[in-house]
Amino acid sequence: YNNVVKRFKYKYCENTGVFPATYNDYWEKFTSCNINGWSLFKYRRLDAERNIIPEIESDEVNITSNGNGASNLVRKIINHSDFDENLVQEKVLAALNQIMFPDAKFDAIKVQQIRDADELKWEIFLQEEEKRYALSKMGSGLKTILLVLLNLIVIPELDKYKNKKIVYALEELENNLHPALQRRLFDFLYDFSRDKDIIVLLTTHSHVAINTFCDRDDTQIFHVVKENGVSKLHKIDDYISKSTLLNDLDVRASDLLQSNGIVWVEGPSDRIYIKRWLEIFGGNDFKEGRDYQFLYYGGRLLSHYTAEQEDEYNDLINILLTNRNSAMVIDSDKKSANAQINSTKKRIKKEFEKYAAFCWVTKGKEIENYLPKEAIEKAFNCRLEQQCKQFELYPDYIREVRPNFSGIKVAFANDVSIFLTKENSNEILDLKKQVEKLYATIKMWNSK
Repeated sequence: YNNVVKRFKYKYCENTGVFPATYNDYWEKFTSCNINGWSLFKYRRLDAERNIIPEIESDEVNITSNGNGASNLVRKIINHSDFDENLVQEKVLAALNQIMFPDAKFDAIKVQQIRDADELKWEIFLQEEEKRYALSKMGSGLKTILLVLLNLIVIPELDKYKNKKIVYALEELENNLHPALQRRLFDFLYDFSRDKDIIVLLTTHSHVAINTFCDRDDTQIFHVVKENGVSKLHKIDDYISKSTLLNDLDVRASDLLQSNGIVWVEGPSDRIYIKRWLEIFGGNDFKEGRDYQFLYYGGRLLSHYTAEQEDEYNDLINILLTNRNSAMVIDSDKKSANAQINSTKKRIKKEFEKYAAFCWVTKGKEIENYLPKEAIEKAFNCRLEQQCKQFELYPDYIREVRPNFSGIKVAFANDVSIFLTKENSNEILDLKKQVEKLYATIKMWNSK
């Protein structure tokens, strides 16, 4: 692309001394040079700042990048014998209803004269059942959709554009559009561009657009980043680049009515302990259900999960697709210092580390091996001889004070967690280190 632009500047601009003033002019001059077959293309741009307003009658048949001329073009198509009124009254109307439904369903697109400040102007009206609405009195989002459809459906039928391939550059279509309406507009654009074999370039800050086009055939997403004062394009083609893009846009899972991140744990008792440790080693800055959420993977079910996206893992549930901000806590289940964690846990740990995601495999056998004996003693008004050892079976350790421990883990956790403090938990294995890392991870999820 850069080489083509350089050739254009040399062949046209520098030789003639004329440099186009606008993007549209630049493209017209560029395509006229017939470099690498670009003369077969026409260029259409729709600016982020756009509108459709009533207009004085004019013979000009075109729409500018900010929407000027749209009312006149519709007037000409509907009323002049040189044009087929069905372009607007059937094709544009059908496409408009496809995008707007079920929020609205219009029966007709009309254009009529109105008097505006002592001038006669033409205005577009939309009819819905027995009511007729002036477009100038309707929302900006509807005007955006209509401008897109006029460019896609009507403009190619004008003499200037017939038998030409059109490159559409559409800026920030999401402005003033509800997310559901954005999704329907983007879906329409995708289907239309593939059906008509046209090129559509979109600039957007909308996560809806990213979600709509991500991983679809014949689409590509680029992240525009300013580096050292120069704008550069980065191709979005893997998990890390997608996450970087969403972070740069400050798109959070909570914007989608989800928590900003998920902490995966084996069961509900693990949640109780970890939530308490997060409070005593971190603070009360983050709220469960808003800033993070716990999900349970249920022991042996861990083998059905993955953080990878390659085809060989298609039969596994992808944790990072559930939420790109994910952390994992796993019981090692080691019974001695020389024992190894099983292959599933090794795989999950390796996958999380690959994507720089937090994964805590307990240094002790289970999460309960981190519980300080002082907290248990206060909870049950008892006396324990020693702290639970690193690889000791916890049910055996606690049997003296809670004989049925293995069957009442949640109730036990609720009783003990109240007495967990920084002082009695500080020196146990790698507990403080891991909880502080998890807290830092949650802070990163919510950093903006």
